[in-house]
Order: sequence, then structure tokens, then C-alpha cells
Amino acid sequence: MYHQPLIVDGTVYTYRVNEPGRDHTPVEDGKLEFIAIDAETGDPETVFVTDDVGPDADETGDTTDSDIEFDIDLDIDSDDIVFEDTTESVMINDIIIHNGSVYFGTSNRIHAHDVETGEQHWSTTPEPGMMPTGMRVVDDVLVVADNANLRHARTGEQTPDLCAIDIETGESLWSRTSAAEASNSPQLPVIADGLVQHPDTAPVRDLRSGEELATLPARETPSLHDGELYGMIRRDGKRRLVSHSWETGEKRWEYAPEGDTPGNEPVGVYGTPVAVGDTVVVREIGERDDLFIGIDREMGTRQWSVDTTSYSDSEDIHPHSEFWVADGETVYCIHDGGAATAIDPTDGTIEWQVIPDGWQLSKGCALAEDLLVTVGTGGTLYGIS
Repeated sequence: MYHQPLIVDGTVYTYRVNEPGRDHTPVEDGKLEFIAIDAETGDPETVFVTDDVGPDADETGDTTDSDIEFDIDLDIDSDDIVFEDTTESVMINDIIIHNGSVYFGTSNRIHAHDVETGEQHWSTTPEPGMMPTGMRVVDDVLVVADNANLRHARTGEQTPDLCAIDIETGESLWSRTSAAEASNSPQLPVIADGLVQHPDTAPVRDLRSGEELATLPARETPSLHDGELYGMIRRDGKRRLVSHSWETGEKRWEYAPEGDTPGNEPVGVYGTPVAVGDTVVVREIGERDDLFIGIDREMGTRQWSVDTTSYSDSEDIHPHSEFWVADGETVYCIHDGGAATAIDPTDGTIEWQVIPDGWQLSKGCALAEDLLVTVGTGGTLYGIS
């Protein structure tokens, strides 16, 4: 599971959890410790410790029949994932902060706490069998996505993969099930103008009611910039970047790299598109190269490409990257191995490159004012000026 760093008002937030089944219990007097880290110094401070993040329980403390806990297994005959009742460990799938409240998505529940005191506002199971892997708050609605694409162990029915919750009460407003593909990284829904669209699905829904109001072509890793919707589609053995108008649904352009698939990974465009100025930046895998490219936002043509391994002679620069972020002037790419590269989005020039000591599988990145925070193996945080 991948997690982007949580940064609010110059503070980096993270957490530690106990995993009794693995004899890993770093938190005393509770199950979860919520931690604030000064973005400049890296000094940590405990915000609160709580027990109220485990499976649903009744007044006797016993877990209820509605719990869906996870011993994930693969049904070889049907290629479906099934799951059964097993563990008391705490698994945090996503965490966000909004207006003084912190929201945790655990194995089958969502918990709302005061971000300063730790007092629990509410705890709810959004829908039976739903695993909250991505969350966003818009207005007074918490939109929850599930990218695991699980099926219920007893009924065989697919679990809901999109729902909306009232942030004041924790009440479920609506839920929907789609044919979206499973993903091991959170793909957050696109939300704007009172509308929401889940990745890999066509319906555009009303945010509060869930009513289908329109359709747009289903796409992977969608992102919305200045009324322009970007995302990946697959056709003719290639992954293509496509742009539509969010307001009218009109297709603006489609970009596909040249060449044929060199191996198991299709030729094409990868990752979440990031728009800076007149350019949208993505990763492109071609017949021979693994590059970052800049595409003209108006015309959909490639303006530049850069091989991030060409800047340094170090063997610790791995071309593979799942994460990149941007401010108004620079795109920051995080590579497997832990290296970070800063790219000028106007022409693809590499501005700088940092290679930390020790190999780290990249797990996420975010910007905090003039600091780039990255996440490595085991939840290790790095602050790069």
C-alpha cells in the first residue's frame, strides 16, 4: 500500500500502530499513536494515542458479525480475491486532516477524531466489505474509494468501491459498485463542482446523492487541472494520455507514444498527470527508454523528454518512479532507490538530483512550503530542501 505524506500548515503528520499478531507493539497505552513532525527540523511530537481504531465492537467488546477483516486469498479458479475473518491488528489504509479533524481508514471502518485532543467524533463502517483506501473531503462530504475490488467471502458479490459520508454525523449518504480494476495504490476520485467520478469508471455522480448525471470515458489515475481532465486509457496495446473538458465532456486530444511493446509492460504513459503552466508532465515507457515527458496542454503534442538516469554516473539512480509532485515552477520526481530529481517543466532540464544513503523503495512524496518530503521503505520520512 502506498501513502503520500500528510502535510498541513507546515507540519508533517504520521502515525505508529501496534500489530500484535507480528509482535510489533511500539505504542504504549493504545493501538495508534498520531505524531506531528516539524517540517524544518524533523523533530517528532505525539499528538494523541487512542484505542478507538480497531474493528467494530459491541458493548461487550466482542467484534460484531458485520466486521470484514482481512486474510486475503486468491481464488485460482475465478481470479477473484476473497477474504475471511482473522486478525485484531490495526491496518491504516488512508489518513486525511480537514478543519481540525483527522479521518483514519482502517481495514473496514472509518474513524473521525479531533486532531489536537484525539477525542473520537464518530466511527462507522461505510459499507459491509468495503476497504477505504482513498479519501477526500469536499464541503461537508467525505468521499471514500476502495481500489481493492474485493468480493464478499460468503455471498460472492463485489463490494462497493465508492461511497459518500456526512462528516458531521458519520452517516453513509450513498454507495455504488462499479467494474473498476483493482489497484495496490490509492486512486482518488475526481471531485469538482458538486460532482464526483471514480477512477476507471464512466459515471459522473452528484456528490451528495450519488445520482448519475453524466458519463465521461473511464480512465486510470485521473487528475483535474483548470477544468481539464487528464487520465490514462488503454487501446491497441498502448497506454494513452487523454484530455477532456470537465464542463462539457468534449474530448480535447489524445497522446500515444510511438513504438511497440518491448516486454510485459506496455508502451505508454504512466502515473498521475501533473500540470504546470502550459505543460502536463507524465512518465513514458517506450521501446528502449523510460523517460519523463512534457506534453503541450493545448495541442497534446510532446514538447520534451528527459532520461533522469543521465544526470549522474551513480548506479543508485533507478528510472522507475511512481510519484511526482509540482509547485508553480518545478516538478519533483521520486525514484525507486530513494533518489529525487527536480525538473524544469518548460524544457525538461534537470535542475538538481539528490541520492540519499541506503536503498529505499519509494512510497510517496509531498511538498511542504520549501521542503520536499518523501516516504521510503518501512515508513522512513526524508526532508529535502
